Amino acid sequence: MVAEKQINEFISRLRLASGENLESVILYGSAADGEFHPDFSNINLLCVLREASFSALVAIAPALEWWTKQKHHEPLVLTHEELETSIDVFSIELLDMQQRHHVLFGADVLSGLKIPMHLHRAQLEYELRAKLILLRERLLLSANDKKQLWDLMLRSLSTFTTLFRHGLIALGASSYFLSMLVVAGIVLMLLGRMNFPLGRLPGDFLYRGKNSTVYFPLATSLVVSVVLSIVLYLVSRWRR
Repeated sequence: MVAEKQINEFISRLRLASGENLESVILYGSAADGEFHPDFSNINLLCVLREASFSALVAIAPALEWWTKQKHHEPLVLTHEELETSIDVFSIELLDMQQRHHVLFGADVLSGLKIPMHLHRAQLEYELRAKLILLRERLLLSANDKKQLWDLMLRSLSTFTTLFRHGLIALGASSYFLSMLVVAGIVLMLLGRMNFPLGRLPGDFLYRGKNSTVYFPLATSLVVSVVLSIVLYLVSRWRR
């Protein structure tokens, strides 16, 4: 496990400070399912308390301060009641946490959550519309600067990848199909960044008639298919 000594030290400090008020500490996200990368990933911790009065929060503040001084993000601190009553407004986040988590201390308070998928769809639509409006605003400010546009794409990639993945979850797509689409998007983005002539390869057919146009990117489709097959094969081998 990544940063295991620091995590264990944090839990020890938290238990000492909170006593019986600490119900659970859970690792979630990429660090919980083997996809952690120290340069790009964060260690995400959920700390569940039995009650979150002012005095209870003050008691654990030194432990959280120590944790952030180790250059980690602040843990998410909730009570069990807050967690259970948040499933209707944080369905996307809680579904992700439920699917990728590891209990470090106490009870598994995530596995038993019953997340209503009709509310998941509503939150998903709201997030997509809001993020699209925000992306459009930033696009207008960067429209004439290719470097800023590329930076904007990179900053937006993680957010929209998550939302598109949840869109497919709402449609009932399998985890393999989700992984394939995420990898496909990354591969296409990188090939475009390297000025690879996708869509304009020899073997991509384009016919322009008087009243119609027919375009069939045969060569591009074959290239993308081969690259995806290799990447997914390597990923499957690595996970074994």
